Amino acid sequence: VNRLIEQQFGYARDELLGQPVDMLFPDSVRGLHLRHRASFMAAPVARPMGLGTDLFARRRDGSVFPVEVGLNPIETAQGTFVVVGVVDITARRQIEQSNKETLEDQLEFERLIAELSVEFINLPADAVDDAIRLALRRIGEALALDRCTFYNIEADGSLTRPLGWARDGIPPNPVILQAGDRFPWALEKARAGEVICFSSLDEVPDAIDRASYMAMGTRSALTIPLSVSGNVIGAVGFNMVTSERAWEPDTVHRLRVVAAVFGNVLARRQGDEVLGQTLTEVKRLSAQVQAENVYLRREVQERLGSGVIVGQSPALQRVLEQVRQVAATDSTVLLLGETGTGKELFAAQIHEQSARRGRSMVRVNCSAIPSTLMESELFGREKGAFTGALARQIGRFELAEQSTIFLDEIGDLPQDVQVKLLR
Repeated sequence: VNRLIEQQFGYARDELLGQPVDMLFPDSVRGLHLRHRASFMAAPVARPMGLGTDLFARRRDGSVFPVEVGLNPIETAQGTFVVVGVVDITARRQIEQSNKETLEDQLEFERLIAELSVEFINLPADAVDDAIRLALRRIGEALALDRCTFYNIEADGSLTRPLGWARDGIPPNPVILQAGDRFPWALEKARAGEVICFSSLDEVPDAIDRASYMAMGTRSALTIPLSVSGNVIGAVGFNMVTSERAWEPDTVHRLRVVAAVFGNVLARRQGDEVLGQTLTEVKRLSAQVQAENVYLRREVQERLGSGVIVGQSPALQRVLEQVRQVAATDSTVLLLGETGTGKELFAAQIHEQSARRGRSMVRVNCSAIPSTLMESELFGREKGAFTGALARQIGRFELAEQSTIFLDEIGDLPQDVQVKLLR
């Protein structure tokens, strides 16, 4: 239920949600409505309801008014949903006799907006830009415009990701990277959420903007900012190049409706981008957690099978004192000693007495990893980086972020890898 339904019927949204739709129809036409509904459910395709018959709706105060109802089924994973568009045609009935051509134009535009709204609901993300271009063309042709442009407004005032349409023989709007330099007045109004509207360049108060519009060939323009969560992040502009145009209130209203549709598209696109970034980060963290889990299990097994360093000799006590001193720093530590003297045990002691002891220490046996794989083991690799790299792999250094890495037998590293490690 949107705000127009609330205004048309006099109900608050919460009063309608969850209620049977029959409450919006007068008793005299409920039987007719039930027949129409049954017919639609038997063959749910987009169409007007009760074609060829007069439909009426009932407001909260009991008053009855004529309506036109459009039905648009949408297939989702949860089943078939129906978007119902209700148009109050009271005013239309009043002017039918005097302005039939205007009426048909209005109906066609209403159908166009309904179709665009439904098309954008289930549109795949990679098809949105093409759909926007097609929508701009249809709107421009329906309202006899020369140019239509849809774009994002970045925080620095740059206009990005422009999508446009121009009538044959009309050059498209150029890409304006820094709108603040060429359109300071228009950018300020757009950021404030105000509609920019002028029928002739004489109405543009800023000389810089006026010169910029003239250079683009624009003689009349209507630009409507697009807001998402209270922030203006885009705009849709409608231009006249071949002649000046007075923007009638009805036309401005129609284009505001168009802008609302594009605002929803912009919000969805922004949401899809944030979701994509979040999923990428989740995958990265998941891979890191899995890799850490392997090391953590090894760490637990090794700790269960080993004890603490025990000894009273002056030499051992001197080394343990050095361990305490160096553990408090972030310095790189070099442990020297023959094989079997306990270098790994002392490395574990340094880690346990450091500020990084909350995370598992990463151990690398440099002599046990083939030289051809050493670089990717230490620094990681991306999927497809070389033949056989079937998946992304986190390097040991990335895994040891905010922890300690122990390179056992570092002298066995190939010299080229040692150079990269030092750099």
